[in-house]
Amino acid sequence: WIETAGGGEINLDKECVDRCAGHGYDIFYIDAGWYFPQGYDCLAMTGSWEVDKDRYPNGIRELRDYCHEKGLLFGLWMEPERIGSLSPAAKTHGDFVTKGYNDKNNGGYPEQGVGGLGDLSRPEAAQWVEDEMAKMIEQSGVDMFRLDFNHVYNAPYSYNLRDGYLENADYRYNENFAAIMRRLRERFPDVIFENCASGGGRTDLGAVKYFSHTWVTDNPVSPRSFDITNGMTMCLPPELIDRLITTMGAHSMADLDFQLRQMLFVRPTAHHGHGIGTPMDAVENPQQQARIWHFMDLYKNFVTPFIETSKIYHHTPALDGENSRGLGILELVAADSSRAMLGVFRLADGGDDGLTVRFKGIDASKRYLVRTDNAGEQFELDGRVLKYEGLRLAPGTSLTSELILRFPKGERAPAQGLSAPWRGSSCGSLERKERTSAAAKIRGAARPPSIARRRERSPLSAAGLSAPRFSAHVPRLAGNMGYFLRARNYCCRGARRQTAPAPARGCLRRMPRHAGCAGKTRGGGVRAGLSILFGFAALLLTFRRKSVIITAIKPPPGGKCAGIRRTS
Repeated sequence: WIETAGGGEINLDKECVDRCAGHGYDIFYIDAGWYFPQGYDCLAMTGSWEVDKDRYPNGIRELRDYCHEKGLLFGLWMEPERIGSLSPAAKTHGDFVTKGYNDKNNGGYPEQGVGGLGDLSRPEAAQWVEDEMAKMIEQSGVDMFRLDFNHVYNAPYSYNLRDGYLENADYRYNENFAAIMRRLRERFPDVIFENCASGGGRTDLGAVKYFSHTWVTDNPVSPRSFDITNGMTMCLPPELIDRLITTMGAHSMADLDFQLRQMLFVRPTAHHGHGIGTPMDAVENPQQQARIWHFMDLYKNFVTPFIETSKIYHHTPALDGENSRGLGILELVAADSSRAMLGVFRLADGGDDGLTVRFKGIDASKRYLVRTDNAGEQFELDGRVLKYEGLRLAPGTSLTSELILRFPKGERAPAQGLSAPWRGSSCGSLERKERTSAAAKIRGAARPPSIARRRERSPLSAAGLSAPRFSAHVPRLAGNMGYFLRARNYCCRGARRQTAPAPARGCLRRMPRHAGCAGKTRGGGVRAGLSILFGFAALLLTFRRKSVIITAIKPPPGGKCAGIRRTS
């Protein structure tokens, strides 16, 4: 799904919802801006989770209902493990915070020693935190719960007295946190739980398995943002990773396409409308909006159908330094290799004038439709060429990018350069039952049944871990038969088409014509005939060896053939 955020007061939020409705967004959520009076620090007031009546006089459900009327799901932010120094909870539950080995409260904000980190290692404190979370979900009726954690994690330096012994708080803190999240997921099965954790915290498998998505960074500025996306997709499946554009400094470096193309490889969040620092009377730039709509359309109609079970290839796995130089290349491929998306990102320097990129997750025996997003050029190529010879690209200057889409031959490519809002909202104007179904569909998208089945036989499951997706097979064609099929296609395609496909401008050399091209290319028929001859010879040799390699052409039902999911 695609998220957007607001926060301030009811009228501003409604105007932001109006701007977002019909633009392809799925969820509108309120960050830290709903529970404290104007003029107070949001972190100083955590712990007392009551809606501020000046901001939302009719309660937060008014905004929730308005989002549903406009076809959006509604989410709310919370940091229940922190007790702010100025919060009433610092007085009523101040004894629930962690205590260091010096017998002092080493936390608290803004006043040191008052409030601090709620000590989940203590059963009574853990129960209070769980009750506050459940109360917020029930009272607000949220579709998405955004869990944050910004406090310094000092549980490893804290203790509790247990059975007459001093026990470190770290282990039981995490044990109780996992138990809380497990019970809440069971209690509210239709709520989307999103992990935020100060941008990059709690990205371990033990925590992520309780969430549909995780916020991996508060630093969306390029080229560092690509380093983070590149690295985190080596650790977690891409559908669990968030990419933010438009706020927190994301706009300060690189062009808009550079940022938007990164979001296509993971889960996007775009702060639309009156986002942080954007005046309410600001006029939207129609050219920028057209690009945003174009990429939202790509995500909805091209990426979403296959990202949940996709394979991701890291062509440039090692990027050195905080602001990496050179090139970054990612390739997202459907599980059946039928379609793919390859992004080329020029990082902190201009580099050379040309680059040859080769698709990795591809069937060399098939033919594909290829589209370059910068120029909007579209052409057909053999998988053999894309895999072994590659495309010649001009990646451009520093902090620019290119996107290449690959489809099965005969499929219609997405429209280029959309000029109108995306109208296919996943919710629309929904009744409550339909909204619940939509929320359940989105929440459960990170764990479809096929993934759950793979998890059962995953080595991670045997180790007690429950990550959503870390394995998938890679079908393999038999060598000799594949050689014959490629030789046959090399000849037969020429009978159906009299000219070779036009190459992309400045991208690749002209392809040879085929045997059916009326002799326009000298020696074409001879090459095709020899290819078929060698193919039959290879098959005869295979049969003489009594090989059963032909049975590997098509995987058995269920796709349970040998192979592993390639991640780099």
